Amino acid sequence: MRRARLRRLAPHALSALAALSVCAPPPAAADPVPASALPFTGDVGLGVSTTLPAPRGARTRVDAIPYLDIEAGRMFVRVDTFGLKTLALGDGTLDLVGQYRTDGYTGPGLASRADAVPLGLGTLQVTPWGGVLVNALHDFGASRGQLFEASYFPEFDFGPLSLNPEIGVEWQSANYTRYYFGANRAATSPVAGLLAQLQISGPWYLTAYAHATWLDSGMRRGATTALRARTFSDFVALSYRF
Repeated sequence: MRRARLRRLAPHALSALAALSVCAPPPAAADPVPASALPFTGDVGLGVSTTLPAPRGARTRVDAIPYLDIEAGRMFVRVDTFGLKTLALGDGTLDLVGQYRTDGYTGPGLASRADAVPLGLGTLQVTPWGGVLVNALHDFGASRGQLFEASYFPEFDFGPLSLNPEIGVEWQSANYTRYYFGANRAATSPVAGLLAQLQISGPWYLTAYAHATWLDSGMRRGATTALRARTFSDFVALSYRF
């Protein structure tokens, strides 16, 4: 297990991109920019994400996104999560975190919903047997609801290819599900994903991530909006490692 890699990225699902592109740094000769000349280390690039929203009839979202998996002192960006490391905690740190989520949607016959603005506390624990990501967040956007997410992701390396499967759970408060789905109760939903990263040449990497959420069946039955049983999101990005 390359523990230095796991500390760098733990995506939400571009729900996770908790978390997961964690390749070891390339040899210094492959990087023409001296690390000491930069205020950060990590991956910088561009990508495209797609999201299938939960409500039936909602439009599939396709977004161009910057791909950032970097650290600068105590500050970090892990694709869809940014934060500030505070105190040492176990095999990681206690972090102040924010998240970019794509829960908002539009569609014929549907009331538009804005993306959440979640801020809170989180930790990424890097252990010899894999990474554990835990976040507790409050939406300062329209829903004023709360989120809790926990994920486990081991790492498997095959030469230039690394794979990080993910399994976890997400809890959404009643305020959150009421705003997005017209539901009357909190929801606990299992999630699963897979991140793959391929070293193309030297410091150039191709990263792909797929993430699925199986919506809480009780919440779905009580929602005024017709919901799919499963939501899906993914992204692909080309990046340069500094």
